[in-house]
Amino acid sequence: MRLSVYVRLLCVVALLGVGLAGCVSVEPTPTPEPVTIRYASVDADNPRYASLIEEFRQLHPHIIIDMVGGRADIADVIMMPLMFMAEEIQNRRVIALDPYIEGDPRFAPDGFMPGTIEMLRDEGRLWGLPAGIDPLVMYYNRDLFDAAGVPYPEPRWTWDDFLFTASALTDPLGDVYGYAPANDGLDVIAFLYAQGGGFMDSLTNPTRPTFDNPRNAEALTRWLAIVETHRVTLPQEEMSLRGISPQQMVYTDMAAMWMSWFSDRGGNASSGFGNWPTPWQMSWGVAPVPRGTTSTTIAMVSAYLISAQSAQPDAAWQWIAFLSERAAHEAAPARMEVLDSEEYERLVGADVADMVRSVLEDAQLISPRIAAYMSAFDMFGRQMERVFGGAITIEEALEATQREAERVGH
Repeated sequence: MRLSVYVRLLCVVALLGVGLAGCVSVEPTPTPEPVTIRYASVDADNPRYASLIEEFRQLHPHIIIDMVGGRADIADVIMMPLMFMAEEIQNRRVIALDPYIEGDPRFAPDGFMPGTIEMLRDEGRLWGLPAGIDPLVMYYNRDLFDAAGVPYPEPRWTWDDFLFTASALTDPLGDVYGYAPANDGLDVIAFLYAQGGGFMDSLTNPTRPTFDNPRNAEALTRWLAIVETHRVTLPQEEMSLRGISPQQMVYTDMAAMWMSWFSDRGGNASSGFGNWPTPWQMSWGVAPVPRGTTSTTIAMVSAYLISAQSAQPDAAWQWIAFLSERAAHEAAPARMEVLDSEEYERLVGADVADMVRSVLEDAQLISPRIAAYMSAFDMFGRQMERVFGGAITIEEALEATQREAERVGH
């Protein structure tokens, strides 16, 4: 057999998978050119990003992640609450993600918390991926509970339980109060919805304002009794005279309980809203918002979006896809398998993970369309100040706010 024929036979054997090398010329895979993805996020100071970026680099060594704080105007990828991004979606300053997720089972709608994908659809197209869900919860100072010998809140506690607990913890002579009110009025809104009232027919799918719902007047009357008649919090006028904010009450061990977002736990400045600039020094716990006629709470949805100005949308998508499969933020993961994972339990603690899972089952997600009614919510705050001052009744405050909401809703 001639040598050339023998060589050809060896090559055929190699091509059939026997494994002999050197017979086939293989072109080397070109190394992708490095690209930089600028990432803007409300939690840009989140310490988790250091390890996440390193893990991502191992998977995609040619993609560099550049954290740009909250600079959404220069970013390729943006992570923000939908309330802040409604205009970006409406004006198409972000790109639709349908080409990236079509046919990919990892991004099926039922893989995310119910309602989150729907909030990101407009005109049949998907403009972002759900990043997290941030419910309103009740925090408490374990040290003050222990000192007073008061049991911690139970998972299914009620507003009657709350009032009993807050009263037992209130000691004006010791400058300790059972509760510190939220200075943005979120606790009032949560209370209204827990009592079957509310300012919109639905926070998740709003179609009309309902400030004049009679249940609102009943709920607000009860709320005023909690904070004024039972005096479980420092009166507003005294707070003003002493120059004390609700947050200061928490930091100085004056308040045994307070409501805030789930992402704020521990005094987490990286949540991006600046209410808690330094860590809480006390031993703290977290519980659901107390139950009323319903067990609902309110929750914000955040999302990942790709800017329409990005020169590297494919690389930006790789970063979004990577983050969506991890518990990247202090808010609860929007992806079901991440929320239900043992890894998430190890990250936040099994008790906290169980608590937030149960809370999200009944949470009302706040639609970005609520932003159209912001002037009405501002008016409600001003009207309630007049109620506190005795200038008008609760019913008058609600009627005036309803008129404003109907005006801006048209």
